Amino acid sequence: MVVLLALAIGLGIAAKIAMDNASEAMRQSRIALARQLAAQSQAALEKYPQRSLLLAVEALATTKRYGEPRVPIAEEVLRQALSHTGGRGLSGHEGSISSIAISPDSHWLVTSSYDKTARLWDLSAKNPGTTAIVLRGHDDVISSLAFSSDNRWLVTGGLMTARLWDLTAKDPSAKPSSCPATRVPSMPLPSAPTTVGW
Repeated sequence: MVVLLALAIGLGIAAKIAMDNASEAMRQSRIALARQLAAQSQAALEKYPQRSLLLAVEALATTKRYGEPRVPIAEEVLRQALSHTGGRGLSGHEGSISSIAISPDSHWLVTSSYDKTARLWDLSAKNPGTTAIVLRGHDDVISSLAFSSDNRWLVTGGLMTARLWDLTAKDPSAKPSSCPATRVPSMPLPSAPTTVGW
């Protein structure tokens, strides 16, 4: 009986070690794939910039979709591909982007994220990537964004709360109005869409 118990414990430990080794092997495989995609992105940059950009995005997503840290070369290649195709990277969110919107006057870009924040970018600034205003206060993912037609207000909405931000204030991130989702009144939609979400 003692021998069977020892054998069962030994098999359990061996199975755990095998599972840990398999998990680590899969993680290393994803890192290698991310590096391979980054290398392919760099190789395609001059002749096929759009392909390079797609490969760079996939290189970064390879580990990110499993909640693993970013591979530094994948991040660097994405920045290179964006700058080569005329784009500019905006960074700061700690989670995936959930929605984006541009104000009707094209002054503001807002991004929302699974990190429960929104970021307001001043598109009239020389370098919009350095001007982000972080909008905090949601308890869940911000999934909806909308600007008022007069560009004064930004509404951010999550599962349980909507917040109203005054864009004419000296500090738009200060003192937003809040409304619990159970009390959010229905409002007519604007005639032209001002938000994009996915």
